[in-house]
Amino acid sequence: MATILSVREQTETGALARRVGGYANMLRLEAELKALEDHGQRGRIARDGSTGQLRVVAA
Repeated sequence: MATILSVREQTETGALARRVGGYANMLRLEAELKALEDHGQRGRIARDGSTGQLRVVAA
């Protein structure tokens, strides 16, 4: 399925992807947050101190 984004949405999405380390990481974090929400929990994104990568933790 294709979606059409406005220029502003493309710019915002690209900026977010760069902040989290790329589109693959952005999609992974989004999926992890959605999985937590599906189980009735709230999540937040935090940086792992040992690896420096972003991950989702239950809030």
